Amino acid sequence: MPRVYTRAAHLMGSHFTFTAVSAGDSLAWRALRAGLRETGRIDRLFSYWDSTSQVVKINRSAGVRPVAVDPEVYDLIERTLKISALSGGAFDVTFASGDKIYQFDRQEHPGLPDSATVRRSVQRIGWQKVRLDPATHSVFLPEKGMRINLAGVLQGYGVRRAAETMKKMGIAGGLINGSGDVYCWGHQPDGSSWRIAIGDPAPTILLNVPLDSTTRLAANVGVDYYASALSDKIDQVMLAPSASDVRSHADFGLSRTLADKLTTVGAGAGVSPLTATRRWARPGCWARPWPRCCPACA
Repeated sequence: MPRVYTRAAHLMGSHFTFTAVSAGDSLAWRALRAGLRETGRIDRLFSYWDSTSQVVKINRSAGVRPVAVDPEVYDLIERTLKISALSGGAFDVTFASGDKIYQFDRQEHPGLPDSATVRRSVQRIGWQKVRLDPATHSVFLPEKGMRINLAGVLQGYGVRRAAETMKKMGIAGGLINGSGDVYCWGHQPDGSSWRIAIGDPAPTILLNVPLDSTTRLAANVGVDYYASALSDKIDQVMLAPSASDVRSHADFGLSRTLADKLTTVGAGAGVSPLTATRRWARPGCWARPWPRCCPACA
């Protein structure tokens, strides 16, 4: 008789829970450990803080030389730049190039930085400046002080890769929650669908969504909560507090990584990015499930 097995861990600076539905103890625990290890591997590879990560090596070589990276790293950076183009820069991994003019320490801010300080801080920001060489899988930031940070997509990407690992090991149903980035597949032990509650940061549940994977191979959902805290309301283009009053934003799709990017865009820019992208994407495109190819595939 299948039952639920769960394991929790602190990864990527956030709380993760890994859930597997299995009839066997041994398979379930092995799959949970494998999923956890895969997420940890992604964290070490892409971390903005780990001195051994490839992202840190790219940032340290800014204005000096290109850095050859693993194909996996190159591919994810390339995809984030395509989303930057689609969003008009509302999503931009080079936001980390801005000077640290805000203190995200949950303390009250006596005031906002003046306009001159903000203008100086954004000079090195710009996804268009990032140079990619597909022949050598190298990434180059042309200006000293430029930095990239993939935090806006990393949890979603880690969740998806962990789920793929668990499915390959024979786990037919499961759910992984990376601090609001959720991926589920299959069913619960009683055959019912997984359910995701979408809440207001107040907190109040706004919507309870059943995820029925019978219509697709796997159903997954990207859910991110954006409270009115300053740290979640920075316009990545202008490096200033967003005029948006968005408090809670959720995007659903077969691509967990894309949903993660779209929620970042939606909260910071106060837009509905899913509405803007639903007319794109052919079958097989990483931006599925929409029926026609997206500009990112060009």
